[in-house]
Amino acid sequence: MNYCIGIDSGGTHYRMRALSPDGALLGEMEGQVASHYRFRREESARRIRENLAALLDSFGGKPEDCLYIVCGSTGIDSPEDETEVTAIYSEDIGFSCPVKIINDAELALRTVTGGDGVLVLSGTGSIACGFDENGELVRTGGWPNGMFGDEGSGQWIDKSALNYLGRWYDGLVPEGELIHEILKITGINGRKDLCDMAISGKIPQLGAGVDRAAAAGDEAAVGLLKRAAAEVAGLLKDIVTLSGIDRRQPDFKVAVWGSTILKSPVYFETFCTLAHELYPACQVMRPSLTAVEGAAEMALKLCAI
Repeated sequence: MNYCIGIDSGGTHYRMRALSPDGALLGEMEGQVASHYRFRREESARRIRENLAALLDSFGGKPEDCLYIVCGSTGIDSPEDETEVTAIYSEDIGFSCPVKIINDAELALRTVTGGDGVLVLSGTGSIACGFDENGELVRTGGWPNGMFGDEGSGQWIDKSALNYLGRWYDGLVPEGELIHEILKITGINGRKDLCDMAISGKIPQLGAGVDRAAAAGDEAAVGLLKRAAAEVAGLLKDIVTLSGIDRRQPDFKVAVWGSTILKSPVYFETFCTLAHELYPACQVMRPSLTAVEGAAEMALKLCAI
């Protein structure tokens, strides 16, 4: 039985979806995280092998019957990354079919727009990408948050919220719903706890708490989310400049991706306002498919070529 596989390989998940050549769903599941930048090649290969074996077992598939694999992966930031991950699928885990490895942001762009337009992503990290006039993928942002970058992302919001907590301890900002949410989520009880958390680098996700505080009318929370939106609007401006798409197509599509922006009404609505101020004719689009669905559909199309 022939089939193709789409994979969404992120920093916190590994999702797989198998389709028959006529588009019927054969199997879908989530496996172990297998990011190549978190594990040595041997360990990544072991995890991927086990993940795909479980998927194939769910519908009786055989590796030799696979027609195509498309994997959108975080951390595909250079030709070397693409070569390394392609080799894992092609050489290490027993599949002889064609394999296409792309950055997860490119997968998101293709999933939302079919590859037309540009994408801005704000999830754990942030990045923007699009295709230039020569059809080459261009990107901006996505640099490691530990050093710099990831402006407007979930990690950026987490650190900004803790910075606000520090200012509260300094007596510079008032106590409000945002402070209550941060303390409730983190369990921080004083300056030492805050310093210990910062030194450990183990910062909890605070985005949902910031959203709740904003919904309750906390001005600081609303302001933080609006600053995040402005940062991602800056990524939009940069990717439009790099791709030159506004010169070719004034009503170009802007795909928005990532739970940080999509699940926050204040963040998303502010971004839309800023995007239309910059490019009045642009079309802001939310996704209608998941990343793994987009990867599977892309594999299905490549099977037919």
